[in-house]
Amino acid sequence: MLICNNKLDMLVKSSNLPRLQVYLNTVNNKNDFRNTIWFGIVNDIEFTTETNVKLTRERFKGNKKVSKPDVNTMESLTSLLFGICDYKIQTFFSFETCEDTSFTKVATNGIESYMDRTQVLTRKDYSEYAILALPNMSIVPKNKSGLILDSYMIATDE
Repeated sequence: MLICNNKLDMLVKSSNLPRLQVYLNTVNNKNDFRNTIWFGIVNDIEFTTETNVKLTRERFKGNKKVSKPDVNTMESLTSLLFGICDYKIQTFFSFETCEDTSFTKVATNGIESYMDRTQVLTRKDYSEYAILALPNMSIVPKNKSGLILDSYMIATDE
């Protein structure tokens, strides 16, 4: 796995993406698989694309919409995936942390909103290497989950 200490927008700039491709050409396009990069992780992809949302203030609750300046765009993700698809790097990506991407929202509404948002990634050359990471089910409190994680044991004398 390659870890880059820069923003995704800087990595997929027209001057930097060819440099990444040259590096991947030296490590991934050969028969020695010891230094091959197999996986990538991209986090904080913007989930909503609405820019002119009316900001409402409720009494004693503050603002409803919190802006995050460091989220990555879907366009940057598609540029990265298009640039590295020839090297067969499986790239896991996740959306920004917000109320719309919480496990509670997925449990109640399903994954249709995720499917709608990732529609631009389907039927492309890089589609088989883009893997969406859904919210983790293992950290959900038992009273908020609809999953049955344990069973009761009945002790009998037999």
